[in-house]
Amino acid sequence: MTNNNIKSFNIKTNISNFHCMEWISDDLICGHDNGVTVYRKQTDFQPTFIPLSQPAIHIAASRNQRYLAVSHPDCTISLIDFDTSSDQIEPVILESRSAHHSHIQSLAVSKHGIVASTSSDGILAIWTKDQTPRTISLNRTGNFLKFVGSPTLGKSDDRLLMLLNENAIRIIDLEQLQFIFNVYPFPPKQSYYGHKDPQIDIIDISLDPSGTKLLALTKTNLLIWTLAELTGGCAYTEPHLIADLWDKETVNTKNAVFQARFSAFGDCFIALFHTGTLTHIQLAHTSDVLQNARILPPIKTLYPHMPTVKDDGSMLTLFCNNELIMVSTTSG
Repeated sequence: MTNNNIKSFNIKTNISNFHCMEWISDDLICGHDNGVTVYRKQTDFQPTFIPLSQPAIHIAASRNQRYLAVSHPDCTISLIDFDTSSDQIEPVILESRSAHHSHIQSLAVSKHGIVASTSSDGILAIWTKDQTPRTISLNRTGNFLKFVGSPTLGKSDDRLLMLLNENAIRIIDLEQLQFIFNVYPFPPKQSYYGHKDPQIDIIDISLDPSGTKLLALTKTNLLIWTLAELTGGCAYTEPHLIADLWDKETVNTKNAVFQARFSAFGDCFIALFHTGTLTHIQLAHTSDVLQNARILPPIKTLYPHMPTVKDDGSMLTLFCNNELIMVSTTSG
């Protein structure tokens, strides 16, 4: 379904070295060489700067918006607690060098302030409130982490969803520190070590809002598994549904560049393809599984970086040429 009811505006920045950004409720949080900048909708997106002693390479926020975790090049992590009576924010530094010996690749933070991090040395570290890490050897690099819950059991943030290299997806029970599922979405002939179409690389993962479906995005497809029908294991696990994000003609467009991204907590996702000067965007809620996907009017822009979308789908952001391109998808 095409929707023309959008408006966009640009925010000029004096920062060219953004490393990451994410929508958390009505706040857009950006990490860069000098720290973190927060653009709040309630203040018409006037920036609030939080200085840090090192560049912010990865950021992750808790669903309740209380905590923000930031990773740095020296393998340390800054944990920011916004629930403070002080006018000045004082980050807690997690000395993750005791757990990681190479660059942190991903991190996540729960609503209780528990931080999880992975590095290219194949270590998963889980930081409790006493700042003592519990470590698990993954034997491969963790590229993505997200705290997820078990809504049917009335629990939240009790599981950790992770994407490892070789396109492996795992879900770990945090209480037992045991893996619940090991999912390998592609058969052996398409394995990480073989010759394969790069379009099938998984670039983001999530659970749907009900917590009953595992979702994975490639550049051109959405893969879906029903958790109740998974039995663990460590072999090829065929998706229960594969949905095409774009038609075959679009996928075969010469020199087109594709991107896809879930929102921070997986309630919706965006899929983009860029053709030189135009960026085409599709927006969908994960609960609808593409039944009510919206094709937005193309945006004139050079190659956009770090696409991110709010969980309610009402606004998305692209970064291009020192500008934040804010796209509102509602009339309000």
